[in-house]
Amino acid sequence: MASSDRLAYLTCREAHAMTPEARRTAATFLAEHAARRHGVRIPDGEAGANGSYAMTQRWIHDLDRFHALPVAEQEKVFGRSKPDSIEMDDNTKPASAHIARVVIEESGEELEIYRRSTPYFGIAERGLHFVAFSAERRRFDLMLARMFGASDDGGHDHLTDFTRPVTGSFWFVPSLDDLLAAVRPR
Repeated sequence: MASSDRLAYLTCREAHAMTPEARRTAATFLAEHAARRHGVRIPDGEAGANGSYAMTQRWIHDLDRFHALPVAEQEKVFGRSKPDSIEMDDNTKPASAHIARVVIEESGEELEIYRRSTPYFGIAERGLHFVAFSAERRRFDLMLARMFGASDDGGHDHLTDFTRPVTGSFWFVPSLDDLLAAVRPR
């Protein structure tokens, strides 16, 4: 694979605070999905070409409250069946389901992002570390607005009734070629 086809990741204090599993999840993006770049890599000819935008978040869950729901209601929160994760059809899936709120189409095309999360737990809290990549930062803004009721339709993601973000950052992730060019002696 050519180095221009790979993305490099910047590190920060927040990344060091992540669990090893969360760091591995972010790192596997390169290994598992270098060939799947649609929606993730900034196109050639644009500023930051072959790089990506990233968003990291840490969420805290109220799992006791969520698990108090009957399974059928839990499935409606996500828009998927619980045992086998099959997406509900559009006639069954509630407009407030997580999948219904974060899958966004523009001009008939889905605005894709690549996302991964890793659960964590401690004595006092349970949640997940979330990382996402996109060719446009605006996609994150649109999805977050739809999740939190700030979009034109006024709806919100029912998942946010059971979980809340406590940290979040946006990043520009330059291409490996750009990083190498920046550190080479002139």
